[in-house]
Amino acid sequence: MGLSRWLLLLGAAALPGQAMEMQLPARCLDFGKYPASRAALAFSGPYVPPRVMENRETRRFRTRIRTGAAEGPPDFAGHLRLVSWGCGSGCIQHAVVSLKTGRAQVLPYTSEMGLSYQLKSRLLIINPPGEEAYAMADGPVALVWDEGRQAMVLLPGCDGKAMARAESARHPVAPP
Repeated sequence: MGLSRWLLLLGAAALPGQAMEMQLPARCLDFGKYPASRAALAFSGPYVPPRVMENRETRRFRTRIRTGAAEGPPDFAGHLRLVSWGCGSGCIQHAVVSLKTGRAQVLPYTSEMGLSYQLKSRLLIINPPGEEAYAMADGPVALVWDEGRQAMVLLPGCDGKAMARAESARHPVAPP
């Protein structure tokens, strides 16, 4: 086992409850691989209010979703608006709202380090890799907007938390 891998495992053992930071494959970070459709980019309104009463999660956060959706034009995947709110110390919850259809979805992942996204791409990276050299509890995770399902879906092999759990299982650290 190389020294760098040992130090990484030792660092993970020193931080109970936190997963090792994992780098996602390049395909999980390439916004150009997941362009928004021409129809989505051509959308200019009128904006449809969020349908927040469709499911339990959106109903629970309905006020924040409605307020956030009304704050401006689409900022993701051509016709979507990302809405965020605090959910505790170091925790940010997110929802995606289609300003074209009103469909709203609370994301199944929270972030600590924010989001990375672009208006012309369907790719959303939660806890994007950055200059921080410490392990994060959740992330990075890459999701993509599926226009057919009208929902955010996890890109296969792009869940840093699951990758860290798998790596820990392959290379367990003995307790001190």
